Formats: sequence, structure tokens, C-alpha cells
Amino acid sequence: MTMIKELLKQKLIFKEHTHGNGIYYYSTINTELVLLRLNNFPDEPLYSIVYKSQAKYIEDKPEEWVIDYNPSSNNEPELIGEYIKLLIPPSDYQHRNGFSNNLLIDILKAYEKELIEERLIELLNSNNDLLIVETLAYMKSTKALPILYKLLEATTDHSIKLATATFIYLINGDTTLIDKAVKIFKDVEERNDPYNTYSLTDAFYYLSLFKTERANALIEKYINHKDFLVSNNAKRYLGIEDKKSSFWEIISTYFKQK
Repeated sequence: MTMIKELLKQKLIFKEHTHGNGIYYYSTINTELVLLRLNNFPDEPLYSIVYKSQAKYIEDKPEEWVIDYNPSSNNEPELIGEYIKLLIPPSDYQHRNGFSNNLLIDILKAYEKELIEERLIELLNSNNDLLIVETLAYMKSTKALPILYKLLEATTDHSIKLATATFIYLINGDTTLIDKAVKIFKDVEERNDPYNTYSLTDAFYYLSLFKTERANALIEKYINHKDFLVSNNAKRYLGIEDKKSSFWEIISTYFKQK
């Protein structure tokens, strides 16, 4: 995958986006969008560059870059729509494994966050993607609360229900959701299916975000579980260091159980 440090050495021509207000410029590489923002210099670094899930501040313009300060044509893709694609990549292992959009949110200005927030809420109306829910929670989006509460009551999927309860709690601190999360977790515990191990480890993550003794106590019950994946994840989300921490020790322990 092309990294930002490689982009700094490549010939790129940036054009101003129609709706960029003299702040946003774009280029492409291998059909992928590269966004450039002019910051509030000298209080901030001169530029911010965003490519896929990567973002970086830049003090000086690379010699190979050309910035065209003439407005681009009206048929260019909308900037917000393109940025949403960076924030919410396709929901597959290749695009989501280890992915975080926190930095992409952090570099936005207040009015930009409002535009992104509105678009994400619209998207959530037709797509129950948990990354959208988590992103709105990271943004502390109180505007999203009505649709999030609606999703919480409507969904029958335990993972979506628990995640939604957790992220609403992170937005507004609704303590009634702790009781709801506990009930959902107990429902997960009672399930008897081949994928329950993965359901439990996902649930550990969401419970740990409540940061309460009650939630942590539910996870703590599993730190000595016979299934290594379950016990290891329980320890991880409680911040308990496992002495068997090397890759080969973990793999060896896992396969001994098979």
C-alpha cells in the first residue's frame, strides 16, 4: 500500500475543489483520492494531507507537488462524499483490520465536523454499520442520539445492540444503558452456537468501554476460561498483562487446545 511518506516524493497536481472554499485541494494516485488542506498557518502546520486511513501534517510543500489555485470544474465529486469513503471504508477484513478513523476526525475543523456528522446520520438511516455508530460516538454526536436509540430498540442482533448501547453511553452518559448492556451480555452468554467465542470477545470490548466495576466484573469471570482466545481477550480488555505474550507462545497454547 502506498504510504504518505511515498506521496511526498511523487509528482502530484492538486486542484482546488469547487466546494473547498480555498482550503481543500485534491489529487489522485492509482485512482485513489488524495486530499490536501491548507491550515491556519503559522498557528498550525502549513498543510494536512489525507490518503486512505492515513493523515499527516506537513510543514513545507514538497518540490514535486503543484497546487493549482484555480477552482476546479463543477463536475468533480463532492468533497464530503469522498471524505466519507475515507472514514467508512468497505466492511471487509482487508479494509477494516486495524483501521481507525480517529485521526481523520481530529484534523477536521468544527464546521467540517458538522457536515460530516450530518452525512453520517443520513447514512445510518439505511446502513447499520457499527463503524458509523462508533464514529458518531467518537464525535460525541448528540444529534445522532434519536436514531441511535431507535436502532438500539429495533435491532435483534446482540452485537449491534450491545455496541449501540455502549456508544450512546459514551455520548451522553445514560447510566440506564449499563443495565441494558449487562442484560444483553447475559443473553450472549446463554447462546449456544459455534460462533459464541467471537461474540464473547466482541462483547468484552464493548463492556470495557463503560469503565465501571460492574461491567469489568462480567469480563473478569473469563480471565481463566478454558478457551485461550476467550481468556486472552478478557485479560486484554481488562489491561491484565499475560506472561505468555509472545506470538509463538500464544499460537502454541491455542493449538494445544485443539
